Parts: sequence; structure tokens; C-alpha cells
Amino acid sequence: MDREFFTVDCIKAIKKRKVKFLMPVTKNDRVKKEMEEGHRRVVDFEYGVHREDPVNFNLGIVENDKEEVKTFATNHDVEKDELEKLFDMYSLRWGVETSYRVKHQFRAKTRTKYYEPRIFLFLFSVCLYNLWVLVNFQVMKKFGEDSKIYMTAKTFTDKMVKVLPLPEPPPTNRN
Repeated sequence: MDREFFTVDCIKAIKKRKVKFLMPVTKNDRVKKEMEEGHRRVVDFEYGVHREDPVNFNLGIVENDKEEVKTFATNHDVEKDELEKLFDMYSLRWGVETSYRVKHQFRAKTRTKYYEPRIFLFLFSVCLYNLWVLVNFQVMKKFGEDSKIYMTAKTFTDKMVKVLPLPEPPPTNRN
């Protein structure tokens, strides 16, 4: 989840429903103090200590490849040597963020008030988006995950516009 969900009430609601979670931690003074005591460790952390009903979770502290210290909250049972794996799991969610950021680039514009063409264009844009994801997935498979080769959404849609035939204009009804 996003950092915005890092509140006592949200964490309580998630834990009450027995849902596994992983989210970045807001770095308050207590978290910074834990970070100073060492990296790559798991701490049983109590959050909301000035409230009547604080919440506990596992605070993971790990250093990434760029030597930046990252902290996250989770209710996963995680060992010290599994922290990087959990941190890598969180980075997989950026595909979702990308989809929200680029989905408008696949949408066709229309002024029609008729339901059928509007739903067709929406579903067609979903298919184009999925095709773009598939193309980039195949490139990643062929050249490796660390490859810097990929196709941007803008490039993909520009190429598709060139390939797809132009629609015929609607018939004019002149009596």
C-alpha cells in the first residue's frame, strides 16, 4: 500500500480483517532512531504510542542498492535475511502506478452520446494497453530484466496510429 495508509486506524482495520500488508513507513523521530541503530533488521514496533490504542507491526529496515535506507511496515512474519525480498516485492507495485499514469494515452476521444461506440472505444483502449504491457514483457524476457530497452506508451500509441486504418467518415443524410 501507499505511504498514505500508514495511520494507526488504517493498520488496525487491515489487521482486524487479517489481511497481509506491506507499506512504506513515515520516518518520524522514533523510526529515525531505529534506523540509526543498524540496517537490515526487523523490529517489533509500536505506533501511536501517545494514543490509548496503539498498534504493533514489524518494522523492516533495509538498505537498497543505492545505499538508501528504506523502512516499511508489515504484518508478514519476516526474518532479517528475507528483508530484501520483501522490499523487492513492494517495488513490483510500480506497474500499477504506471498503469494509472499512462492509461489516458490509450483512450480515444469521442463526442458521441451513444453507448455502443463509447464502450467499444473504452474496451479497445484496454486491449491496446494490455498489448503494450505484453510487448514490454516480451522485450524484458528476451533482453533480461535489467535491460533498458522498452517501449514507452507514447511511442506505442504513435506506432499503432500509423498501422491502424483510418476510420471511414459517417454517412451524411441529405434529403
